[in-house]
Amino acid sequence: MATVKRSRESRRDQIAEAALEVIARHGTRSLSVAEVARRTGIVPSAIYRHFHGKEEILSAAIERMGERLLENVRHAAAGKGGAIERLRGLLRSHVRTIRQGFAGPRIIFAEGIDGGGVSHRMEVYHVIRRYLDGVAEIVRQGQQDGDLKEELDPGSTAVHFLGLVQPAATLWYLSAGKFDAALYADRSFDQFADSIRTG
Repeated sequence: MATVKRSRESRRDQIAEAALEVIARHGTRSLSVAEVARRTGIVPSAIYRHFHGKEEILSAAIERMGERLLENVRHAAAGKGGAIERLRGLLRSHVRTIRQGFAGPRIIFAEGIDGGGVSHRMEVYHVIRRYLDGVAEIVRQGQQDGDLKEELDPGSTAVHFLGLVQPAATLWYLSAGKFDAALYADRSFDQFADSIRTG
């Protein structure tokens, strides 16, 4: 029984990954059960064993996107060095994820993302909130360790940190990958780090 459940979860993950690939390359409007089935190598009717339709697939893709981002946060939080080094590592991981064909910008900027009674915008919002909570925890730990200024509000600092990523990601997306998001995010991080570190 456990093997069947694992196999079902594995197939759901595979479908969610295929959906993210479609979205990353062609946007949310191109997401269809038929295209996801083609990418996973199964017949469209088999998709319906795991999802009721496109809206559920999109929800699973958003959840998968969140898992990737939160994995980056967990990895950074467990990393070596002080808070500044961990935050720099997280920024670089986030930019690398975006440059590797991350569907996030296409989902965030999608028109008509809400449908079928499902609020995908709220799903994305909750993913971003969890990401911000993870960043705020790194900030709190940095304050406890004496790396970061005590007067910082961890939540506001986390939003400031996300502000280093989003403009660079937006410009990278709008320029079809020509904008050097890594370079500008790194430069912005240096200024950010100077504003939050102690001494």
